[in-house]
Amino acid sequence: MAKVAQQEISEMAWHTMPADQGQIVHVEYASDGEHLYRRITDRSDRSVSMARVSWDWLSDSITGEFEPQNGELGADVDESDWRSVEVVS
Repeated sequence: MAKVAQQEISEMAWHTMPADQGQIVHVEYASDGEHLYRRITDRSDRSVSMARVSWDWLSDSITGEFEPQNGELGADVDESDWRSVEVVS
């Protein structure tokens, strides 16, 4: 499991795709230029899980720009592509 510093995570701009807005399970995306991150918050119990995938890994499936606020991640990401991330202080 990859480890990412809390400061790095808090400095990223997180976006929710229009289709995911207003849901009990809140899904947000961010990118640091090297990885695409996904943060899932279950609003019923406040649990949070985070995962990332390398843009290099997705190089064959790039579809456009990273614009989740417009419904576009910039790549076709399969659920099996995501790798769990542990946030550390």
